[in-house]
Amino acid sequence: MSTFAIVGSQRIGFQAGVLKRKKTLDLQQFQGNPDGLLFRAALMTNAGEERKALDMAKDALRRKANVNACTGPRESNEFTDFGNQYLMMCLCDQQGASNLGIPWKVAQEAKKLTRDDVRKLAQAQGIPLTSPSTQETPLMYTAFHDCYKLARLYLRAGADHTLIDKDGNTALITAAKNISLGVGIVTLDHLKRKGIPSAPYVNHLSKDKESALTQLVTYVDSFVQNYASQKKRPNKPHANQNNLLKNWDETEFQKSLAAKVICFTNLLLANGADPTLILQSSLCSLPGVMDINRRQELVSYMQKHHKYPIPNDMPELSEAVEQLSRKFKRLAA
Repeated sequence: MSTFAIVGSQRIGFQAGVLKRKKTLDLQQFQGNPDGLLFRAALMTNAGEERKALDMAKDALRRKANVNACTGPRESNEFTDFGNQYLMMCLCDQQGASNLGIPWKVAQEAKKLTRDDVRKLAQAQGIPLTSPSTQETPLMYTAFHDCYKLARLYLRAGADHTLIDKDGNTALITAAKNISLGVGIVTLDHLKRKGIPSAPYVNHLSKDKESALTQLVTYVDSFVQNYASQKKRPNKPHANQNNLLKNWDETEFQKSLAAKVICFTNLLLANGADPTLILQSSLCSLPGVMDINRRQELVSYMQKHHKYPIPNDMPELSEAVEQLSRKFKRLAA
């Protein structure tokens, strides 16, 4: 058996970098129980396995999975980093240890440590072993990458749209943060079908006093400006014809991105979003986002027209927003 296999199965068994990002989770915590499969399905959808993910989620629901389950505590980033140091030492031969500046005697001693030994060492140094629960639900997971088909499935299965994570974010705020327009449409359509007023939900404030609308408005202007600047410098052909991006149209990409965030903004305004929250938002007032005059201008226009003011010299952007609106309306049909 290789040194890696021995270390991985009997010793420390850390996975380098697994828990660096909140949404890049160790899928082992989602295996063996129906609840966990609902989270795993959202991650699989993002990986391009939508059909398989839907089947998995449906099977989990048939097995009485709790569609309102929350993520629990997991291994902390600090402990993962600490453990990876020992794993690196365990995997080193004498030359490798020398290259990394690790005394060979220290590397040899590290090979004798079990995972429990490493946990005790971490505790002795005051390193937290676990991170508190983020209290995210399967519905929130669908909002990370716009898994709107899963979101619709979970809502129909009884997912509670009012649940919040540890930061006070609803699934809709999470969708706005990630510009997951499909999840936003499916969620608000669910409220409409249930006869639930949308305005209180749309205007819910997280712990940092931000709403779904303020999350979007923080970058809608910059997206429109990026598109405007990109229009002035047409795409240059890639020198390498074998490059996977040789057909990449940066102008079209910027337009579609701007159209998506505008469409989401208009959706929220049509469902009772309060534009005056922009004036109170700490995100919107950050340097480089928008000054007070621009915020007041936006609030005035949105209160009167219930939509984002697209510049008059961008009729093609208005058309892109209209096309996107028609496309996503079919999700609510």
